[in-house]
Amino acid sequence: MIDEKNNLIHGPVLQSIIAISMPIILASFLQTAYQLTDTFWVGRLGTAAIASVSLSFPVIFLIVSLGGGLSIAGTILVAQYKGKNDEKAVDHITAQTLLTVLVISAILSCTGYFLSPYFVKLLGAGKDVFTNAVSYMRISFTGVIFMFAFMVFQSLMRGVGDVKIPMYIILGTVLMNLVIDPLFIMGYGFVPALGVSGAALATIIAQGISASIGIYLMLRKRHQIQLHLRGFKPDFPLIRKMFLLGA
Repeated sequence: MIDEKNNLIHGPVLQSIIAISMPIILASFLQTAYQLTDTFWVGRLGTAAIASVSLSFPVIFLIVSLGGGLSIAGTILVAQYKGKNDEKAVDHITAQTLLTVLVISAILSCTGYFLSPYFVKLLGAGKDVFTNAVSYMRISFTGVIFMFAFMVFQSLMRGVGDVKIPMYIILGTVLMNLVIDPLFIMGYGFVPALGVSGAALATIIAQGISASIGIYLMLRKRHQIQLHLRGFKPDFPLIRKMFLLGA
């Protein structure tokens, strides 16, 4: 979070913008590192394995853009009410954003899981790639709910001005993914070699941990946002407003 003596009102604007933007830029770069790590380790299995992973990226990034829009809508609304010092509204918007994104992610996850063979076929996968590509995509879709949950946490933290905590969490889970990726891909000890599927599994484990940490921090109000169970009662006018902003 930016120090009170160096904010957009009382401090140098350029310095404040740099202080805010650098952790966001690094966090965005680290988000792509999950897929880069998968490609790096899967490359040890051959070109067909790399093709299996690469085919999934366009579909996964399309899904991410849908969740990103709603997360940014939550950022906008949280930032507005944080500026008014209305903590009750901030907490309510947090719960509604998380509720909306989790419901949508569950729908997309189920839909994507069953449609994965059609997506892979549409992308022109050959016979040597098809099976692994479908497996990787299906496991990735299973983890969409974790990906979206962390996106919400990250966006809402930005809305209240805390950009470093999400960056630290992503950095930690990316480093963990770098270690467990080869464990699940190649196998070791009691862990079987899962090949391409192992790369996807390692990634959703890392994303699941990052999402769990984010939700835990919001439940404990460690960083300006507090989740309340009563806040998860659907507020349809607010949800509609988030959809319009997210679009």
